[in-house]
Amino acid sequence: MNSACRKTMSAAAIVLFGTAGAGRAGETYTLDGDRQMDGDAPVVLAFKNTAEKVTRTGEDSPWTFDFSSLPNVSVVNLGSRKLYCARATDTDKQKIVLDLVGADLIGTNGLSIKMWRDADLRNGPSDDLAIVNVGAVDIGGIDARNSGQDNVRATVQIGTAQVPAGFVRTEYLYANHYHAGPDDISDGGNVTVYGSNDVAIASRAGVPGDIVTRAEGRYRSGGDVIVSHRGHFRVGSIDTSSVATTGGSGAWAGAIRLDGGDASGDMIAEGDLRASHNLRQHRDQVRVVVENYRHVEIRGNIHGYYVNTANRAEQTTCVVVTNNIAGDIRIFGAVDLENRHDDKRAEYSGWIQLKAAGRIELTALDLRKVHHAFLSGEKRGAEITGAIDHFDVNTLSGSGSATDPYVTNETRLRAPFGQRVYYSYRPGVLNDGLQGRVWRLRDLDGEAPGGLLMVRPPAGTVVLFQ
Repeated sequence: MNSACRKTMSAAAIVLFGTAGAGRAGETYTLDGDRQMDGDAPVVLAFKNTAEKVTRTGEDSPWTFDFSSLPNVSVVNLGSRKLYCARATDTDKQKIVLDLVGADLIGTNGLSIKMWRDADLRNGPSDDLAIVNVGAVDIGGIDARNSGQDNVRATVQIGTAQVPAGFVRTEYLYANHYHAGPDDISDGGNVTVYGSNDVAIASRAGVPGDIVTRAEGRYRSGGDVIVSHRGHFRVGSIDTSSVATTGGSGAWAGAIRLDGGDASGDMIAEGDLRASHNLRQHRDQVRVVVENYRHVEIRGNIHGYYVNTANRAEQTTCVVVTNNIAGDIRIFGAVDLENRHDDKRAEYSGWIQLKAAGRIELTALDLRKVHHAFLSGEKRGAEITGAIDHFDVNTLSGSGSATDPYVTNETRLRAPFGQRVYYSYRPGVLNDGLQGRVWRLRDLDGEAPGGLLMVRPPAGTVVLFQ
């Protein structure tokens, strides 16, 4: 699976980066400068080397820039420019819509869309931007952060559920709350991308970029990022963590949902997946969902972000879930969602739920660093190729055979009844405590009998299970 998955994704990336702006025949229109996209925006968009313009319609929000007025438009080029929000007045929240009538959107700037107000522009809204009826998108970063006291979060939307964009490349997706001071109590923005093809969070050179919904401050949250598309998905790191500031009372991270639609493409994260909270009332919220892909690979670690200057015992890490993965899931790095405060360690550590039709593979698992890990490989089971640490080996019953497995009080490693989680056993070297025997796990609820933890039998061996 792994080499095939990587080859497929690499080929997809080459196609993605090589075809931006190469859609339908027609004219390319290039913006003649940075363009303000908020309630204070000018009513006309002008372009280089042409007298053609796009005029804003609508007396009240939402206002629309309809690009059908441009003759034979096929590409709208931001070039090295950006679309941005810079509200100078404290008015009601507004929305700008760019209707590209099927044209592609391209840009070479590292930052193409900036929809957050600067830290000194406090107590006012960051307006919303929707880019609809767009073809392919090949641009720099999308930044919907929030930085400022009481600022209203911005929303950036690419495509719609009914009319998604084509393939999408953007350098990064930021929806985090950016701390601007001890009294900062604003929330991060939201980013939603609807696509009908591959999506890459990466530079034009193919260097993977990040998705960030991190939160800093007191009683504040990061924003949410949703990517709903068809085909392959590639990203660098995913950060949905939170940090309580000095004198603050905690913050909670935004949610991230990656939806591959028809499970025809692979999801690859080249870096780490970070997930944590600072408020106990949010400890059970699902923060990262990856669903409807063919294969999933996390090539870095899954871990929390343990900065808590308020030193609050309720800091907790959060939940990572996969659904409807048609093939395999592989986690290359460590899984560490442990709550670092000893008095709350077991209760408030995070958990993962990995479900796939094929096989699940982890390189190692320390059960002290999760509340629980639920592994469901429907057809081929799950396998932990390295060490399994802190498994409760105090037996209550059983003989350790496939027909009479050991039963213990261990509830942190879970699998459905009838499934197998395989482990490696090398006497004196690896997993000595498991003795090469068979152990009964718990099901998803942590109560009912679940699958078996066992050494993978040699090929051709017939094993009778209880």
